[in-house]
Amino acid sequence: MASINIVFLITALRFLGLLQPLEWMAYDLLFLLRPSEPKEGRIVIVAWDEADIEKFQEGSISDSKLAHILEKIKAQKPRIIGLDLFRNVPVLSKSLSKEQNERAYQKLQEIFRSTPNLVGIAKVTPPQIQAPQTLKEETRITSADLLKDGDETIRRAYIHPLEDGKGEPAGIISIGVISAIKYLSFEGFEVGEERNQALTLTRQQSPEKNEGSGNFESQSNSHIRGVARFPRSSRSSKITLRPLKRFDGSYVKKEEGTKILINWRKGNSPFFQVTVSEVLAGSIPANTFKDKIVLIGNTSTSSSDKHHLPINRWTLPSTTNGVETHAQIASSIVSAALDDRPAIETIPEWSEFLILLLMVTAIALIAIKYREKHTLKLFLITTSIAMSLCCCLAIFALVAFFSQGYWIPIVPSLLGATTTPIAICFIVYNDKIEQNNQDLKQLIKDLNHSLQNSLRPIVEGGNIALDVSSNLKKADNLTETIARYEEELGEHPLSAIQENLEIILLSAGELNRQRENSQEYFKIAYLGQSVFSKKLTAFNQLVNKTVQEITYIKQHQYNLTIQIQEYYDPQIKDVPIDSQSFQRVLENLIDNAYYAIHKKTQTRPEHQGIIKITTHKKKEPSRN
Repeated sequence: MASINIVFLITALRFLGLLQPLEWMAYDLLFLLRPSEPKEGRIVIVAWDEADIEKFQEGSISDSKLAHILEKIKAQKPRIIGLDLFRNVPVLSKSLSKEQNERAYQKLQEIFRSTPNLVGIAKVTPPQIQAPQTLKEETRITSADLLKDGDETIRRAYIHPLEDGKGEPAGIISIGVISAIKYLSFEGFEVGEERNQALTLTRQQSPEKNEGSGNFESQSNSHIRGVARFPRSSRSSKITLRPLKRFDGSYVKKEEGTKILINWRKGNSPFFQVTVSEVLAGSIPANTFKDKIVLIGNTSTSSSDKHHLPINRWTLPSTTNGVETHAQIASSIVSAALDDRPAIETIPEWSEFLILLLMVTAIALIAIKYREKHTLKLFLITTSIAMSLCCCLAIFALVAFFSQGYWIPIVPSLLGATTTPIAICFIVYNDKIEQNNQDLKQLIKDLNHSLQNSLRPIVEGGNIALDVSSNLKKADNLTETIARYEEELGEHPLSAIQENLEIILLSAGELNRQRENSQEYFKIAYLGQSVFSKKLTAFNQLVNKTVQEITYIKQHQYNLTIQIQEYYDPQIKDVPIDSQSFQRVLENLIDNAYYAIHKKTQTRPEHQGIIKITTHKKKEPSRN
């Protein structure tokens, strides 16, 4: 029952989003455990870096320089040029006059118009930033919006950042996705649609016959949306993009836009980069940009366009610039289609629940088994080993599945595996306390009965001795009084006093023994140990020894000679038993028998009592 409660509690925590930070950390750790990958040869980044800023004394690349590098890039016939720079206003060069800057701006606009495979960016989520008007008129605008999780880390990418009133994707598409689609069009992929708002990129012809469409809008179908889900074979014939739904992976909130998980490329420098200075100087090879995705962006250390990614959570530098982030998005889709590099998928929610249930059940079964048959120490050791093995197997399986592109949220299962033995330990400890309380109640009851039995002869013997000694002290004729008592008691009164004093001493010794035993029991209970400690004991010998000791005391206590008949079943060997508690119970039984016979002899002096002590092995029920 405890394991079921744990499963439902953890499931509730997961769907409330309380495990999300831990799940994000585990997800990022999976990328850390992966080996570095080779550079992505299909993408080249033209970087405006800190050295360019120092050289040209310009915070942003001016219109004149941007026009020059676009001409040089265009001449090498790249498949697509992505301008990851906001150009909604002119950017002047300090080294040029006003007229020269105006001519440079006009030239840049003309290049925008005459380069059909050039796309610009806008920011459509608040705060919004407008796109260049020329590219907007040419319908070659993409979104530069990046989706950050609650810990400011980017794990997903937008397909469409916006939705319409019906929840359908609306507006422009992200620059990384468009770059991948345009590149794949040269490989023979065409855009199509499936049900459930899914988009497909299907290879219709061999790349040798397809030169790619020059019409950007035809490749950026307005219904693109979803999570990338690709076949596992190299050079896929079809790519399906499905919406990343609520509760996929570790996510629980409904957010605007359609998104995909990105298979981030790990490495110190995952993309080829050239600087603006190198392009302007013509110091790069003639085929650097040919048939490539070319992204132009700001990579300077002073730029605010820096983002945290899973691949650099525990590395230095701890951030990635925006243009490289868009390159990662494009690479994830392109490499999934053309390489044996799967995209990241999630598993259904029911399978997450099943994994959690299996993990918790396995740990619980082991814990319950050892709880019933072994000591608490061995139980803790065994469950700890089982928990560690299950967690290691789960992590190994997680890493193996992740290498194939499947993200399995592991935090609920690990949490279940660790909390289950803790919960069972608590239950075991609580049961042990409850059992100790029951044992203590029984102990107190037994002690009370034993104390009554021991105090009775002390009181009776003391009264008799006090009565005899008092009467002897008051007697006028001591000789007559002694003779009268000798006749009543059947013995000399001093002998009677001596016998009662012996009985008192024996009973006092019995009381002292019970006091010592009770101290030991209460000490054990205080330390949280079991009150009744069972050990294998020769049962017949224990019974015989106890009978001999107790009957000797009781014969003197009650002044009775009672026949003791004993029969011990030879089939009984060693029995797990608490010797002290058993002796105390047997003592009470024999005392009760002596007391009953004593009372009966007072009314019927001729009565001869017999006490029978018998042990018998109980037959085990047949299993047939």
